[in-house]
Amino acid sequence: MVVTPGPTAPGWITEAASVCAVHPDPDLWTRAQSIHAPDAIEAARLCLGCPLLAACRAWAGDARPAGTVAGGVMWRAAGPPQQPRPEPRTRARSGLVPCGTTSAYRRHRRRGEKPCADCRAAEAAAARARYHAWKRPA
Repeated sequence: MVVTPGPTAPGWITEAASVCAVHPDPDLWTRAQSIHAPDAIEAARLCLGCPLLAACRAWAGDARPAGTVAGGVMWRAAGPPQQPRPEPRTRARSGLVPCGTTSAYRRHRRRGEKPCADCRAAEAAAARARYHAWKRPA
C-alpha cells in the first residue's frame, strides 16, 4: 500500500490494521523504481499478507499512484500494473552423474576438460554399439 497519505490517498491507509502503516520503513512502498528492484519485491510480498489488500488494490486501480507499490502490485505512470517478480530460483543439482558413463563423458567435454579413462571407455563402447546397430541389416 501507499504509505504517504497525500491529497489523493484515502484516510484508511494510515490505519493500524494496514501493514504499511506499522512497518518500520514506511518509504519501502514508494522507493522502488522498477518492478525488479528488491524494495518492490519486498513491499509486494508484505502487501499480500495485509488485511486491506483488496481495498487498497481497488483504490490504486482508480488513483493510479505512479511509481509505488500498492495493493501488492507496482503501478506505472501509464499502462497496466505489473506484479513484482522475485529473483528466479536456481535449480539445485541433485548430484552429478558418476564417471564411467556417456553423460559424464559429455560433461567433461562441455567443461573443456580431458575425459577420464572410464568416461572414454564408456563413450567408445556406446559408439561401437551405435555403429553396430546402424550396420546391422534390417
